[in-house]
Parts: sequence; structure tokens; C-alpha cells
Amino acid sequence: MPLQRARFEWITLLASLTLLGVYIVWSIIERHTSTIRQEEQRLTAQAEIVNSYLSEHLDSIYRVLELVRRNLPEWQGSDAAMDQANTEFQHHIETLNGIRTLAVLDKQGDVIASSRASLLQKNFSQREYYQTALTNPAAETLHISRPFLAVTDHWVMTFSLRIENQNGDFDGVVLASIDPERFRTTLNAVNYAPDMWSALAHGSGIQLLMEPFREGQQGMNLAQPGSFFSRHLESGLETNLLRGTVYATGEERVMALRTIRPPNLHLDEPIILAVGRDLDEVFADWRDFGFSRALIFTLLCFSSCFLMFRLQSAQRARFKSEIAASALIKEKNAQLEQLNAELTQQALSDALTGIANRRSFDEVFLNEWQRCQREGNELTLMLIDIDYFKPFNDHYGHLQGDECIRRVATQLKQSLARGSDFVARYGGEEFACLVPKCGFETAGKLAEKLRQGVEQLAIEHGHSQVSTCVTISVGYAVCIPDNSAPTALIAKADECLYYAKAGGRNQVMGFDRASVTETALAPEQEQPAQ
Repeated sequence: MPLQRARFEWITLLASLTLLGVYIVWSIIERHTSTIRQEEQRLTAQAEIVNSYLSEHLDSIYRVLELVRRNLPEWQGSDAAMDQANTEFQHHIETLNGIRTLAVLDKQGDVIASSRASLLQKNFSQREYYQTALTNPAAETLHISRPFLAVTDHWVMTFSLRIENQNGDFDGVVLASIDPERFRTTLNAVNYAPDMWSALAHGSGIQLLMEPFREGQQGMNLAQPGSFFSRHLESGLETNLLRGTVYATGEERVMALRTIRPPNLHLDEPIILAVGRDLDEVFADWRDFGFSRALIFTLLCFSSCFLMFRLQSAQRARFKSEIAASALIKEKNAQLEQLNAELTQQALSDALTGIANRRSFDEVFLNEWQRCQREGNELTLMLIDIDYFKPFNDHYGHLQGDECIRRVATQLKQSLARGSDFVARYGGEEFACLVPKCGFETAGKLAEKLRQGVEQLAIEHGHSQVSTCVTISVGYAVCIPDNSAPTALIAKADECLYYAKAGGRNQVMGFDRASVTETALAPEQEQPAQ
């Protein structure tokens, strides 16, 4: 089975599983978002229900207090009228749910009228609601006191209005105390889940009521840094949706907080409502949803990968013999190709010197001729012959003769440093060099450089008639290839080599086909004479 096909199948499978996984993750995230959004909407709606009820209740309390304050001068005319006031207070308490006590305090703080006879003539001038009315001249402000533990061992909160005489001076307080327990029914009605609770707190942070009841919650100060209560007030918004740890209980909850402040009433402090649910319970169904989707996806991944593995194993088994045969054929072909490469290298390289041989020269020469012909570049061909090599071979032996040829070949190759330059063994002691893009003057200097390089090898030659060491003669020809036969350049370089040898050897002779110029360089000459 082709590896590319197997990879494609795995990539396709993994891409499909990835897309499915992305969709499942998206659906889980979307379910999470919609779950919390729906829960927040429900909590906000429940908070609005309580806000509507309490706003109407506060408005009713204000109207009762205002009515009492307006009728107070008439009642103060006689004791019978005050008794009638106490009776009327009882009637108001019966018709207005949640009010525990209605009372009137004179300017000294003594109770002069009350729905509870036990409070008459008692002095409450030290209470917060009295001191606030005494110092606050705003007669229309409905003062809401902080929740406090009354003498009856119940937590209460009072609503009071300042009473003024005809001169506008302080003349007492009319107040209504409420029993927080009366509001449990209202709060319980909006708790639609077992983990849910609702709470009311004074604007100063003192918690008045929590439903369901929890020990130690009433009277707790919620105005702590970072608490939901503080964050809500700091936001300046009437409604807030917050998530995190609740200061009062230490639970992780989502809470809807609502500031209860009826627009038609002037309250000195608002009432803060909190309605919330436990986050673990809110996300219980979502966790089941996410777990089921993750489980299904995991099973699907394992099963699909297992089936893909089994399928590809069967395909690999079916093609095993073909793969083995193909591998054997490839191995044999590789051996054959390696052998062919070695034979080609041997066919194109000179075994003695390691440089290119005559066959390789013929191919390269023809290619360079055609390339220079296309590009209009000059091409230089140098033919080189070792002077008096036969006497050297006869005197020093064939091994020394072979070593001499190797050293001369190495020197020639090192002297031609450009990548486009080419050196080949042309015959027994003859060499050929191809130098493209090389003019006649440069070719002459290069040929002389080759001659001097060989001479500087200082290979001893006691039977040379021109020197005490091995020397070479160089014939070179330069032309811009045209449509004529390439062999003409070889013939001209060979002719120059002949004249160099005939002229005394150990020199260079060149021919510029473009200018029909010949020059011979003897060892003692510095510049060619053209």
C-alpha cells in the first residue's frame, strides 16, 4: 500500500475528526454560554418581581406615614383623639402586610402614640432613626434605618418621617418598623430551584434577611472590599449580574443584584436585593451534556482509528509480496545504476591522473564550442606536451614517469581555478585545457603561468635538452566559435604546439583566429610579441 495513500487516508480521517471535534467544542461552549445567559435572564426577572413588590410596599408605608403625620395635629387635641389614633394604627397594621409597629415620637423622643401599648411613654431619643430626623431637615425624606436587634429579640428595620411644627422646627418622628420575617414568603416565591437563595440588605451593607434562613446571616456587614454588594454599589447601576465567590457564604454563585429605590420616593438609603444560584448546580446539565458529547467523540475517535488501522493492515498484507518484489527490483536496479555510474566515471576519467580523459574532453569541447557560439564568447584551447618525456621515462623508469604525469596534471588543474575551466589528459604525455570567455592576451598570460607552474615543480630531468627539470611546451588558439568545424581550433592549437616544440620547447605559442596573430613566448621573455 503506498505510503502517500496511507498518509492521505489518515490525514482525511484526522481532519474529519478535527472538524467534528471543533463542532462539538463549539456546541459545548455555546451550550455553556446559553445556559448562563438563560439563568441570568431568569434571575433578573425574579429580582424585578421582588423589586416591583417591595417598591409598592415602600410606597404604601410612605403614604401611611404621611397620613399619620398629616392627622397628628388633629389627634393631639385630646386624649380621646390619641386613643383613636392608636386604634387607627392597628387598622393600618392589619391592612398593610409586613408592618410590625406604627408609632409617633415627640420632639423629646417619647412615644406618644403607638400600635403597641407597651411602647407608650418610652423614650427612644438615642435611636438612629430619631437622631437622623433630628439632624436632617428634609421632611419629605423617608429614612430607612439600619437593621438592628430589637428588645423583642427580633431583627427589625424602621421607616420614618420627620415631623415639623408650623415654624418648620423639629417636632418629632412618625415611624413604622417592619418585621423581616413577613417578607420570607415573597423571597421564597422567587426561589425556583433548591440551591437558590435570596437576600435583602440595607444600603449601608447590613444584611436584613436571607431566604432560606441561614444562621449568622442576619446583621452581617456585606460592605467589604471586593464583595458583590460593594461591586454593585460601585458600578452605579440599578441591576448587576455578577459571578464569583459570595462574601457572606463563600459559595461560587451567579447573582442578580437590584437596587430598590422607587423613583417617586426620596429615600436616604436604598434596599439591595440579591437573588442567586450555585454555579455547580447551574452547570450540572451542561456538564452532563459536555461529558456525553466528549464520551461519544472519544469512542468515535478510537473506533474510527482502529478500523482505519485494521483496513490499512489488510491492505499492507495484500500488497506485501508486491512491495517485497519491488524492493528487490529497486535494489538490483540501484546496484546496476551504481555500476553504470562507476563505469561512466571510469570511461570519462583518466585512470592514472584522475582528471578527465580524451573521451570526456571531446564531449566537453563540443558543448563549450556550442555554448560560446550561442553567447558570442571567446574560447581558448591549450594543448600541452611534456618536453623530452620519452628520455625521462627511459631513464627514470615507468613508475617515475607515471608520477611525473600525475604531478603535472595536478599542477595544471590547480592553476586553472575557475569553475568553467577544464583540464583533460589528451594523450600519453599530452594535456588539453579549455578556457571559455578568455581573450588572446589573457590566454597568453595563463599559458605562461601553466608553463612556469610546471617548471617550479622542479622535477629532476637529467636528459632534457632545455632544462635540468621537467618543462612543458604549450600551444594555444583563441577564437569566437562560428559555423566552421570545431576541429579547426584543435588543429590550430596543435600547430602552435608544434611550433613551440620546434622553436626550442619550454615555451608557449599562440594563435588568435580573430586577428590572425601568432606569438611565441620563450622562458626569458616577459611579454608576448604579437
